[in-house]
Amino acid sequence: MKVALNSLGNVYSPPSKTVKQTPVSFCGADEFVQGALNPQAYKEARKALQREYLPEIARLKNEHRTLSESLAPRAIFESTQSKETQNIFCDFIQKFDLIAKRANRTNAYPHEKLTKALSEIYEEVYLPYTFKIEDPARCVMVVSQDKKAAEKFFDFSEFHSKIVSTVTPPKECVEKSNRWVSAFKLDFTKVKDVTGDNNGLQKDFIAVLKSAEANYQKTGRKSFIQVENMERLINRQTNSNANIAAMKDYMNKVDRRYHSTILFHATDPSKLDPGTMVSHRVGYSCNLDELGVKVDDFSIFDDYKKQLQPTMDKIDETIRQGEVQQKEMLSSIKRLKKEFKEKIAELNERFPKEMRNASTNLQTPTPEPEVIKKLSKTKVGLIIAAAATAFGGGILLYKKFGKKNAAPKGIPQIPAAPATTPFVSPQALMQQTPAAQPLTQYSAPLTMQDFLKQNS
Repeated sequence: MKVALNSLGNVYSPPSKTVKQTPVSFCGADEFVQGALNPQAYKEARKALQREYLPEIARLKNEHRTLSESLAPRAIFESTQSKETQNIFCDFIQKFDLIAKRANRTNAYPHEKLTKALSEIYEEVYLPYTFKIEDPARCVMVVSQDKKAAEKFFDFSEFHSKIVSTVTPPKECVEKSNRWVSAFKLDFTKVKDVTGDNNGLQKDFIAVLKSAEANYQKTGRKSFIQVENMERLINRQTNSNANIAAMKDYMNKVDRRYHSTILFHATDPSKLDPGTMVSHRVGYSCNLDELGVKVDDFSIFDDYKKQLQPTMDKIDETIRQGEVQQKEMLSSIKRLKKEFKEKIAELNERFPKEMRNASTNLQTPTPEPEVIKKLSKTKVGLIIAAAATAFGGGILLYKKFGKKNAAPKGIPQIPAAPATTPFVSPQALMQQTPAAQPLTQYSAPLTMQDFLKQNS
């Protein structure tokens, strides 16, 4: 009578003649052996995902970088404008710089002082924004008895800042180019005093602030908001204390809460609420009256502005359209990265780590180490364990003694079984020291007679 492995929990009972013998299965490892899940399949699936996503992500990144370089104001200007327009542009730059140098003279003319004031507001107000300084001027006040001169100054300061941005950035911008943003990426907005009513003007002002913040969240563009007749909103003689208190709050947080700067004109700052004039609210001011600047002093630049303003508007529109394309590219890159990451995670879930790291030579299943450990506690169990190992086709080290080459948890890494397995007698097997010798494969079941004879 032969011993058969009907159940690992009943190794001493002879098999029933009426019970059909079934092959031993070790913890569902058969599916892995059959090739449904194996390291080579995991590698191929991962490579397929990489081929599907990584080239497209790289292409979009390259296109985004190329588009960013093409959106430089000077590149757009030189590629779109005629030689005649370029000559006008260069002539304006040279004339402006020449007049600005004369502004330091004792008896400088008002138009010469004007060029100096325009250069200063660019350096003190616009340039800090292009450098993304955290705490630029919250409000800018221009003092002038002539309201039209103040409005002209604000309009021309915007034009001048874009002209300067079209030229090669100054040295400090080149050194910190990663922080420099062209003035073309700043939005300039106006709040018109349509109703002539303080509450209506204040309501429109707040609406523009909220719109500027929404635009910043969408595009990253900061805003310069020119408020018409704002001095009426911060004058105690023309507005209520409650409304002035509200204006103080907006002036104090306009940069942080709304990512904007307020530009306004005042005819007489002494009539305004003193609390609104403190430096942490009005961070920059320019007094055109003290410079002697009148609205007629802008006439020396009017022709240049008339000829070059369409060019500046075209550059501005080109950059805006490019920013929309850049945003779409970044959204696509983000989406593809997310999909790739999710599919890799799904693949890793299908292929557990033990299977991903297993040797590609693994062809046959092996018993779980815990099963071998339980069987190895007795001499008879040791023989049965060896037989079980032979059925699995692998070789395990006796884990009880903590050998360095002991089988890892899960599916162990073992060499494929040899084509023929030599017969080893039970006596020779019993003489092997478990701490030094691996369990040897058992060739075939013993008859009960031979079994009892060899173990008597």
